[in-house]
Amino acid sequence: MNRLFSFIFFLFSYFVCSNNIVAVVGSDIILKSDLEEMFFLQQKQNPTITRPTVLDGMIEQKVLVYFARQDTTLIVDDIQLNQMVKEQLDTYKQQFGGSVENLEKYFDKSFSQVFDYLYKQGEDIFLANQLKQKLFSRVSVSSAEIASFYEKEKDNMPLTPPLYSYYCFNKKITPSSDRVLKTKELADSVLVEIKKNGADFSSFYSSFSGGDVEFKRGDFGLPEFEWAAFSLKSPGDIAGPVLTALGYHLIELVDRLGEKAKVNHILFPLSLNKDDEKEHLSFVEKELSLSVNDPIYLDMLCREASKEEGGFSGFFSGAPQEVIPSKVFDVIKPLSQGSFSEIVKTSDSFFFVYLSQKQNPSTPTLRENWEQIEWMALQYKFNSFFIDWYNKNSSKVYIKKYSLN
Repeated sequence: MNRLFSFIFFLFSYFVCSNNIVAVVGSDIILKSDLEEMFFLQQKQNPTITRPTVLDGMIEQKVLVYFARQDTTLIVDDIQLNQMVKEQLDTYKQQFGGSVENLEKYFDKSFSQVFDYLYKQGEDIFLANQLKQKLFSRVSVSSAEIASFYEKEKDNMPLTPPLYSYYCFNKKITPSSDRVLKTKELADSVLVEIKKNGADFSSFYSSFSGGDVEFKRGDFGLPEFEWAAFSLKSPGDIAGPVLTALGYHLIELVDRLGEKAKVNHILFPLSLNKDDEKEHLSFVEKELSLSVNDPIYLDMLCREASKEEGGFSGFFSGAPQEVIPSKVFDVIKPLSQGSFSEIVKTSDSFFFVYLSQKQNPSTPTLRENWEQIEWMALQYKFNSFFIDWYNKNSSKVYIKKYSLN
C-alpha cells in the first residue's frame, strides 16, 4: 500500500513538473500557460501587475466557482456569454494586428479551440461574479455609516469627474424604402421559383451571393438569420425572405444537431450607396438648421429620436465621460458650453451634438454626491465582508501553490 501511494505521488509530482502546474484548487488545476495568458491580458490594463498577484486572483476565482457550482440558483446566460467571448476575441485579434494566425500561434490552439477555451473561462467568470453579487446583496449601509465613512475618507476621495449635459441627434443611414421593396420583391420571386417551380436552391448561387454555412447558436452575428435558421424543423425546409443588416436572405436547412445548424443561403444585398448618404445628410442638415434657431424643437427632436432611432440620440444630463460613446465624446470635448458641433459622419450614420452645460471637477460633498459616497461606503464595507467570507470558506477547499520559477 505504501509503495502504491509513493508511486501515485511520484506520478503526480512528475505531472506537476512536466506540465508546469502552478496551483491546484479543489479538483481544478491552473497551468503556467493559463497564468501567462491571464498575465498578458491584465498587464495591458495594469503594467505594474505581477504574476503572483494574478495567480492569487485566479485562485480566488476558482474558490468562488467551487461554491457557485453548488448554488442551483446561479445560472449562466449563454447569449451574454457568447457576446462576451466574441468581444474578448476581437480584443485579442486587435492586439495581434487583426491576424487570426498570430492569435492561434500565441495560444498554440486553433481559432475554434481558443473560442472554447475562452468560453469555459468566461463561464467561470460569470459564475464567480454572480456569487459575488449574491454576497454583495447581504451588505447594506446606514445613513450614519455613510456619514462616518465620508468624515474618515473625504480627504482621500478623488475629485468628481467632469460632467456633461448635452443633446445628440443621430440619424442612421439606411437604403431607400423603394430599394428595400424592390430587393424583397426579387427575393420573393426567387422563393417562388424554388418552392412552386422546383428550381434547385443552389442554382441561384451564380446569380446572387450564396453558399452553405455551419454555425453554433449565438455564434453567427446576425440574430435574425439565426432565429430563422433554428426555426426550421426538417432538412429542405426554407425560411425567408429574412431581413438582416446585410440584406434579405433565403435560408434552407441542411442539418441541425442541438445548438449547431448547417444551412444553405442566398443573399440579396442591401448595401448603402452615395445617394443614401446624400439623402440622409440633407435631412440632418435641415434638422440642425431648425435646432439652432429653436431650443424647444431641439429638445423634442432629440427625445423623439431616442425612441425611434436608438443609437446615441437623446438628452443626457450630468453624464461622466465613461458613459458617453467615445465617438460622441470626441465631438463634445472641444465644444464650449452653449454651442453646436458640425455634422459628423460615422460608418453608418450622421449626428450632431449641442453641449448645454459642463460641470468641472470638484470635491465631493454629502449634499451633492450622496449616491456616489453611499456606493463607496457600500464597497468599502463589502470588501471587509468579502475578505472575512473568503478566509473562512477558502479553508474548506484544497489549495496548493507551486513555485513560479
